[in-house]
Amino acid sequence: MQPLFSSCRNAAVLLAIASFASMPPVPARAAIPLTACTYTLTLTTSNATPTFGQNITLTVALTFPSSCPAPYLPAFSIFDGSSALVSGARANEPGSKFVYSTTSLSVGKHTLVAKYVSTISGTSGTSNTVLVQVAAARAPAISSLIPSSASSGGSAFELTVKGSGFDSGSTVEWNGGAVTTSYASATELRAQISASDIATAGVASVTVVNPSAEGGASAA
Repeated sequence: MQPLFSSCRNAAVLLAIASFASMPPVPARAAIPLTACTYTLTLTTSNATPTFGQNITLTVALTFPSSCPAPYLPAFSIFDGSSALVSGARANEPGSKFVYSTTSLSVGKHTLVAKYVSTISGTSGTSNTVLVQVAAARAPAISSLIPSSASSGGSAFELTVKGSGFDSGSTVEWNGGAVTTSYASATELRAQISASDIATAGVASVTVVNPSAEGGASAA
């Protein structure tokens, strides 16, 4: 019976070899080395020539090929020269993006650059340079008043102030006292003058005052 046992064993071996040979080929896979991935950091500004005290928005975007792994929890920093405007901040917009707004830039030229680092992923980078030139704000100026006169002892009225350099923080002052003011445009404000303001005959002084960071007060 030995030959029969040997024959069965050989048949089993042949069957196993045949089964293995009939399996579909396994596709080759190649890992992408991290060093082969290009991570690009870009810094942009909403306004490269703001006036002093004006808000600007800085956007830092980290981009990379879809085949590359995203850096794990990258920390973003924005520098003004050697001084950090913000340091170690996490992305606050989808797609590895960090957005930062500021009104703190002083009058003059600013050289801004962004950096990121991901210690766990082992990646880091520096952005392009962005130049921001902050100009001194102009004082507001009045060109005309509508109406230009009112009757003493009369009723309250709305005074339209025409000019330039007005903003949403501008306030009209009547004889040195602030009155309720609404902003219409950079060239027009509307002020509410009460009956008590014109109770006595005389000449009223009208001025427009901006926050000190935005130009100060106009001439009367």
